[in-house]
Amino acid sequence: MSVIHTSIEVEVPVRIAYDQWTQFEDFPRFMEGVVEVHQTDQVHLHWIARIAGITREWDAKITEQIPDQLLAWTSTGGTRNDGLVTFDALAAHRCEVSLRMDLEPDGVAEVLGDALGLIESRVNGDLRRFKSFVEHRNRPTGSWRGEVDRGVVVTDGPPADTPGEVPASTGGMVDLSRVIGSIPVVLVFVEPLVGPEVDPLVEELGAHLAEFGRNRVQLLVVANVDEETAGLAASWTEGNVRILADADGALADRYGVTYRAGVPATVLIDSDGDVGAVWVEEPGPGLVDALLRRVERLASS
Repeated sequence: MSVIHTSIEVEVPVRIAYDQWTQFEDFPRFMEGVVEVHQTDQVHLHWIARIAGITREWDAKITEQIPDQLLAWTSTGGTRNDGLVTFDALAAHRCEVSLRMDLEPDGVAEVLGDALGLIESRVNGDLRRFKSFVEHRNRPTGSWRGEVDRGVVVTDGPPADTPGEVPASTGGMVDLSRVIGSIPVVLVFVEPLVGPEVDPLVEELGAHLAEFGRNRVQLLVVANVDEETAGLAASWTEGNVRILADADGALADRYGVTYRAGVPATVLIDSDGDVGAVWVEEPGPGLVDALLRRVERLASS
């Protein structure tokens, strides 16, 4: 039996790192030697990997899972592979990911590789590639926010933590908990709206807003400003696009996006309340048209 214990600091919010780790079928994108991971249900996984030139397969079961804190698993058949990964927030946009794995090398080549520390080297490399992958994207490829206790799913995640009322530029509040989960919602996060100048992206969105019936899709701009500034910006914007005031950044943190001046982040939420896509794009010609085409596809799906 070999025990490997290693950790790495990742320059993203802890939620992003955790959410990405729950996307097991994406592991081959950053784990060397992992050919395929198939998740058969919320707690069962089937792995295929190439180890020392030999193909190995095994089944695993998630035994413990707490959002933004930890995830533990044990193998239930095939190559022995048990583990625990923990997530610790170090700052608003930095966290530590720690991984412990209990492995049982199978075969002469693997035993020799273990003796030489090759398995530990690969695990450290996998963590470095995970860091690079998630920092480059700055958003997860998906998420599952449920909890598992002793191998049993005890909660299936949102909508328990769906945001409630958020100050809106058009007066009063927008109750996102009523909107999300009923029709598709598109949240466009911008930073910031200041002075008498309105963000060009918001102006263009306002000009096109009439093209989308609110019974089909809800498009909202979220800005890292207070309610008064959001209201002023909306009053200058053609189409009177609704702007949600997110002065403390709580809404951006909830969806794992970061405000960056001049670079909008867009979150598409389907009619079931699940995040369907997140993307960040540098502004440029055609950005709004491309965004609206994506909105149309979401509304018609």
